[in-house]
Amino acid sequence: MPDQLQLGKVGRPPNAPRDAKGRYSKGSNAISGSPIGRGVGYIVARLARDGRHELRAQVLAGERSANSVAVSLGWIKPRKSVIDWERVARLRAARAMIG
Repeated sequence: MPDQLQLGKVGRPPNAPRDAKGRYSKGSNAISGSPIGRGVGYIVARLARDGRHELRAQVLAGERSANSVAVSLGWIKPRKSVIDWERVARLRAARAMIG
């Protein structure tokens, strides 16, 4: 997977624009549609930015999934399974009895 996604440094720069009340405003240099979420490209880019090269290499080599790495680091919540495994087991047992 080529590194196409480049992330900036974490946090706002010290000279970030503020409005009249002192709150941060988006300003003219804000990136619209900045990458956020669970995508593999974002997770790999974040691992590179944060200096976690061992984990990044494992993801790129296919030893670990990007999702499992992100969950273990607490970046995202684990995905919930929508499969009722007890029901699946009952159906498999019923099919096995039928033939």
